[in-house]
Amino acid sequence: MTIRTTSDSNWETRASKARDEIQPVLQHALENQSYGKGIETIHIVFMCRNPELKFRQRRKWSKDESKFATDIMLPYQEMVDGDERARVSLTAQALLSQLPKMMRAKNVENFDVDAFEQDLRTTIKRKSWM
Repeated sequence: MTIRTTSDSNWETRASKARDEIQPVLQHALENQSYGKGIETIHIVFMCRNPELKFRQRRKWSKDESKFATDIMLPYQEMVDGDERARVSLTAQALLSQLPKMMRAKNVENFDVDAFEQDLRTTIKRKSWM
C-alpha cells in the first residue's frame, strides 16, 4: 500500500510540519500491508483553512485505479493555537477519526477497512500521538 499526503492550509496552522512528521511513519508502518485490491494507493490532503472560507471535504474512490483520495479536515483554531506536539496529535486524531469513515461511506469493495483502521490506530498509539 502506498500512502501519499499533502497539506492545503493557512501558513499559521503549520499543518505541513505535522504532515511531515506523520507521513514517513504511516508509509513505513503500512507499506507492506495488504487490505485487499480495492485500495492500493491512498492520497490524503490535510486541509486546514479558515472556516470562513467554507471548504468542504472531498472524497473519491477510483475502482479502476485502486486509489482512494480524501481531505482530512483539521481544526483551524486549535492548530493555530497549538504547539508542534499538539498539532501532530490533532492531525493524527483527525486522520484516525475521518479516514476509515470516508472509506466506509464510499462502500469501497475488496478492502478490509476494519483491519486498516486497527493498524492505523496501533501506529498512532505507538507514536503517542493520541
